[in-house]
Amino acid sequence: MIKGDTEFLEARSERECAFYTDYLLSNIRSASLKNLRGNTHAERVKKLNEELDNLVQRNRAPKNFATQMRSAFRATQLPSSYFRWIDKKDERLCNWIWCYLKSYTKKREANQEQGAIQKNTYLLLSEKAFSTERDNVSDRLVDILNAFYDGEADAQQQQDLLEDLKAKWQDIRFNETIIQWLEDNNPTQWAWAWSYLQNITQRPLEQAWIPTSNTEKSRGYCYYRFI
Repeated sequence: MIKGDTEFLEARSERECAFYTDYLLSNIRSASLKNLRGNTHAERVKKLNEELDNLVQRNRAPKNFATQMRSAFRATQLPSSYFRWIDKKDERLCNWIWCYLKSYTKKREANQEQGAIQKNTYLLLSEKAFSTERDNVSDRLVDILNAFYDGEADAQQQQDLLEDLKAKWQDIRFNETIIQWLEDNNPTQWAWAWSYLQNITQRPLEQAWIPTSNTEKSRGYCYYRFI
């Protein structure tokens, strides 16, 4: 049982869990690999915390070792500077990336069965990041960052994905043909366009998000085209 004075580790990905396991074994000589094995991610995290607690209680590891492990893992993450080009003031860019990445989360299970994840590194991003509907750009940007930081892609793979997103964005950023007819400050027009899409029997693309306002209907209509 984990004692109350021992810090608890969370691992949002197998990548993070594996890092903590390797770090513990490399830095604490008394740590035992056999005590860290488990059949599921949840079980491995549980075993990791139990082993760390046991080491702390036996004075084989410092009480703040969990904090040290988390700091070491954060140091392996891609620096935040790589994400600065995703400016939340550019709503079209943020919304497009959010929709584009979210579309891959629905493909993950099928592609796992086909063993295609390593061939498409977008599938290494965290599928949990887009499990909640969002109605503003700030929250969508947080989801984008969590998809990278909480997924299985390492720093180099994340960097490659960001470069690929940049290239894709350059191809569509000036393409506004689908929305040129939409008038600013015309919610009636936005609502009509959204309603029209909902009534298409064979929709070419899935709904971008569940709108909570007329503005969201307008934005959501635009992303049918680009994801």
